[in-house]
Order: sequence, then structure tokens, then C-alpha cells
Amino acid sequence: PNCSSSGTNFYMVFLEDNTNRTSMNRTMAMFSHYDGSMWSLPIALADDGTADFHPRILTFADGSAVAAWENEGKLEPDTAALSDMVSNLEVSVAWYNPTAGIWLPARQMTTNSFLDRSPKLAGRSKTNVLMTWISNPTNDTDGSATAPNQIWSAKWNGTAWSAPQVLATVSNALLKYDLAYDGTNANLVMSVDTVSGSTNANGHELFRLACQNGSWGTLTELTSDQVPDDNPQMILDSAGNVTLAWLKGNELSSMVNFNLANRKVARTNEYSSNLADFTLAGSSDGKMAFLWAEPSENNSDLYSVFYDPIFGVWGMPRQWTHDPQAEYGKTMAFYGTNELIAVYNRTMISS
Repeated sequence: PNCSSSGTNFYMVFLEDNTNRTSMNRTMAMFSHYDGSMWSLPIALADDGTADFHPRILTFADGSAVAAWENEGKLEPDTAALSDMVSNLEVSVAWYNPTAGIWLPARQMTTNSFLDRSPKLAGRSKTNVLMTWISNPTNDTDGSATAPNQIWSAKWNGTAWSAPQVLATVSNALLKYDLAYDGTNANLVMSVDTVSGSTNANGHELFRLACQNGSWGTLTELTSDQVPDDNPQMILDSAGNVTLAWLKGNELSSMVNFNLANRKVARTNEYSSNLADFTLAGSSDGKMAFLWAEPSENNSDLYSVFYDPIFGVWGMPRQWTHDPQAEYGKTMAFYGTNELIAVYNRTMISS
């Protein structure tokens, strides 16, 4: 799941198993919204009969929203291999009309025979939205010096999407990335495996691609150390300041406007894939929260830490769940300024 909010407009997209479809085409992107007490009946973003993956949503104050997702470009037979799925994976986008309560017809942003994945959406106005995604012309799901990744972007002006353009080429495995856009300036921060093919996470470093007044610069390295730098996530405050959060070694960290000298540590623990999969959310009045899953006396429970903007400090970890089921695959957003809602998968794991 992925959720987004603006004021009390709280929207979520997720994948559902459509059992009326064949095995290779049955994952369908769905949408639901929360009204303060109940979730709406889920509806499809675009039911074209092909498989969908990794939907993302961006919500606006008037209740409109835009969603982007990975969409198989054609119906796949039951005999389809992973290479077939990868080469036909495209990026689609659609807008939500809150008055009619419907999703408008989707647009496929890519039409090629190679991998297009991981769309991101950012913007404060429904007439000025930036979208990015990753392509790999050689269908390498990680990327390398011999199979480099390409970062693409397109911009919505309230009427139409601009022609996609290549922002940068990354000649290493691109792990995770995030996008922030204030309507004029943009920042894209990615975690890159600088030693492609290595199982040593210490080679994971952060790189930044910045856009100033409509002009994109070149890739710059933010970190260069002997610890993993993973899962960058960004939040914009009302003044346009960028808070970047990431896992630096065993420390959940944050910094404002890329000032590494003033890095704050929110949580220190052993480095793990659980902690490296944290989720960050922020409110309009400066509150922030980390959410992650980790083993407790149970298989997996949810934990969080909160940031107080008045005192400028991160608090102590709080445990959200305590049950024998495993919690994972989480997303969250603020509902207004004083409520935080988390959505997550929950399942029983056999002993």
C-alpha cells in the first residue's frame, strides 16, 4: 500500500488479487479513501486487464489526486517468464475527480520494449506536478556499468504532461530513491550501490540530483563512508526547507537542506533490512514520524519515533502493535495535523 493526505483528504492505493484474471495478469491497482471513520469501497485505478505493480498516489487540498504505477503493457500468457514481465513493464498515470468520485482514463507514459519502473510523484499544486521513474534499456532490474539505469521525468501543467526527458544516467545498481518538488525547485536523492554486484551494504551511498529554476544539474555524492546509507526519503515544510531522512549505518538520521554537519539521529539500533525499510511522514505544521517493523517477542511489530518541531528533537521509540501476527509492507500519512494513520499488511506466520 501507499497513502497520501492533504488536510483531511486521506487516500490510499494498493494491489488486489483479481481472481477473475489469469495468473500473470491478476494484480490490480486499487484506490480507497478514508473519511475519518470508514474506508470507501475500493475501486480500480484503471482496469485494463493487465498486471499492475507499485502504485503511488499524491493528494491535493481540493480532494483531487494523481496516481502512478507500473503497468504491464500487454496481457501475459501463463507461461510468461520474469524477462517477459520486465521487458513489457511500462509506467502509467491517472487523475482522480473528487466530484464524480472516479478515476479519469489512464495515460501510459512509456511505450517501449524495456523496463520502466518505480514512478514517484511530487508537487504542492494540482496544476504543477513532477513525476520521475527509472528505465533500463537492457532490462536489468538493478543496473550496472554495462547496463546503466536512466532517470526520466515529466511535468504536469494542469492540462497535459510534458514530453518525458532523461535527467541522468546511473552506472550502478540504483536501490531506492525519493523525490521532492516545491513547484520551482526539485531534489531527487537515491541510494546507489557503488560496488555493483557486492553483497556488502557498506557500498551503499547517497547521491543527489537537483533542479534549480527548471534546470537540472549533475549527480553529486552526498555520502562517502564505510557504512550503509539506505532508503532516502524527503519532506518539504511550509517554508520550502527539505528534510532528508535515511538510515546511516545503524542510525535513523535526518538533516535539513542537505546540511550533513547538523545531522540528527532519531534511533540507533543494529543495521537490518527491517530498519532500512522505514517509512517517513510529515504534517503541515512540521511534525514528523518514522515507522518501521522489527522483531519483538513476536515475529514482527510496528515501531515509531516522533519529531517535535518546537524543541527540534526526536523522541523515544514507541511500539504500535503487540500480537503474534507479522506486520510489514507499511505506509502512513498524517490525517490533519494531530492524527497519524498507518496502513500495513498483517499475517500469521506459522511457527
